[in-house]
Amino acid sequence: MCQALDRWIARAFAPDRLSATIEALTHASAAASAAEPRTPEQAQARQAIKECELRLARYQAALDAGADPAVVSQWINEAQRDNDAAQKKLDAHPAAPVIFFAVLQEGRWPPGPA
Repeated sequence: MCQALDRWIARAFAPDRLSATIEALTHASAAASAAEPRTPEQAQARQAIKECELRLARYQAALDAGADPAVVSQWINEAQRDNDAAQKKLDAHPAAPVIFFAVLQEGRWPPGPA
């Protein structure tokens, strides 16, 4: 099994296939990074942010309908604090880094000055 895997890897990274392999890896990495939550913490943070956005939209509608701006501004401030807290939680669990095609093609990782 290891020999078969070694042959497959050797073919994938052969000079005539290297660009296609790197491009495929880049697309897979980008897709994985853009995917929805990977951890329960990320899922909870994203859900909290969506809920805050819905609350803010309702509060805007209440203002448009003539609600007391002083009361609604308190609600808005609370929703913004909740949103900020959720965003901090999301930022504490960053997505996997995206591997860029040009960097891989240059053969340098991590990217930066040579």
